[in-house]
Amino acid sequence: MKTFKSFFLLLFASALVFSVNSCKSGNGEEELPDFNMVRTAEGFKEFIDEHGGFESAQILDFRSAEDFANGHVPGAVNIPATAVNTDNGEFAQEVMAFFPDKSKPIYMYGGMMLDNVVAGRISGLGYGKVNSNLLMGGFNAWKAAFPDEIEQ
Repeated sequence: MKTFKSFFLLLFASALVFSVNSCKSGNGEEELPDFNMVRTAEGFKEFIDEHGGFESAQILDFRSAEDFANGHVPGAVNIPATAVNTDNGEFAQEVMAFFPDKSKPIYMYGGMMLDNVVAGRISGLGYGKVNSNLLMGGFNAWKAAFPDEIEQ
């Protein structure tokens, strides 16, 4: 029973630390309050437009390469979530190659249950602003709202 309580205490503390760290920028400054708010596809587009546009946004699509090739949010790059589980450093190399500026936020979508795992791995590489749930409904929501704004 004591081990069980210790496990949950450790789990809670880890979640609290991750939550606090994900709300801070890379230099320790408090993040804008709207950064972690989940948005509809329309709200996501508006948010990106208000913060420099899709040309300057760092957007990660972590769906499969096949799904990405069939369509993705404008400006998104693809690193499949399956790469997260590799221990050969490929995931880290790809993240750092696509997103060299660790001070800029990374917006992720994938529609999988791996959002927090991927975000945790990216945060562990020194990126201070990683949002894994800004686009509610993932690419399917984007596709339904903006069928004419899909890159392939």
